[in-house]
Amino acid sequence: MNEIKLMKEIFNDCLYIGITRTCNTRHYAEQNIQELATSLGIHIAALNESYCLQKEDAYAYEVITAIAEGKKLGSLEPEDVSKYLPLPVEAMVLETKLAWLITVNNILEAVISILENIKLICRFIH
Repeated sequence: MNEIKLMKEIFNDCLYIGITRTCNTRHYAEQNIQELATSLGIHIAALNESYCLQKEDAYAYEVITAIAEGKKLGSLEPEDVSKYLPLPVEAMVLETKLAWLITVNNILEAVISILENIKLICRFIH
């Protein structure tokens, strides 16, 4: 709790607590997280579990994971293309699919704001 208060002092209005529901399952501590955020004046953002930047990268992620786990590539599960970083427009569309977002004030708006302000710089070393 002290660490969160310290982070709030440092980041002030730029601090967010993220909530995600893997397989639409509510996390056991979600209510406590919401209460903590409200009591400390911290924004809550709905998060999408993301492993890649674009839907098209889902297969590459599956291959890398299979190699890391020592699985044969022929035994790959069907692609889960839902675990990518949505664009702001897609996040707005997701609102209709994620009705649970409505239960917490402004968490979808927080995510859209974060996505609109991301400046991603990738440097590749050859």
